[in-house]
Order: sequence, then C-alpha cells, then structure tokens
Amino acid sequence: MRTTLGARTVAITDDMDMGAIRRNFTFDEALALAVGAGDDLIIHSNLIEKDPAIAERMLDSILGAAISSPQMRDQIGAANRRIARLHKAMAGG
Repeated sequence: MRTTLGARTVAITDDMDMGAIRRNFTFDEALALAVGAGDDLIIHSNLIEKDPAIAERMLDSILGAAISSPQMRDQIGAANRRIARLHKAMAGG
C-alpha cells in the first residue's frame, strides 16, 4: 500500500472482523497482511464472536509475527512514528 499508493500519513484498516476478511484469511494472516501492507491502526469491531480478549489476541498475534520478522518490526516502528507525529499535530504541537 505504501509503495503502490505512496501513503505517508497514518493508514487505518477497515473492520478486520468483516465477513470478507473472516472468510478468506485466518485471524493471524489478516493481521500480518494489514501490518505488512503498511497499516498503522487496525480496527476490529468484535461484533461477531464478541471475544473479551480480542485486544490481547491481536497484540499477541502481531508481536508473534514481529518476533520472527525483522521487516515486520521495522514496519511497526515506522507505524509508531507516524502515529506519534499525528498525535503531536493533533495536540497542536
């Protein structure tokens, strides 16, 4: 996404809990693909199965992928920097 579209700002996913994603990818695959595509913020509505631990599952999945992939770690670091810049700009700084 970032290479093809040249996106430099914060990128936010659509709902990762939507049917099209759930039917075609595992939970872990969908998250890894989102991070790999350059998404910075990942939305998961948690409306279908209502998992009270969804945030922890998402974090565990992304961290697991980052442990085995230096490229994933770099992408997460870049995402954090983009989010921090956005936060600073929104705070008036």
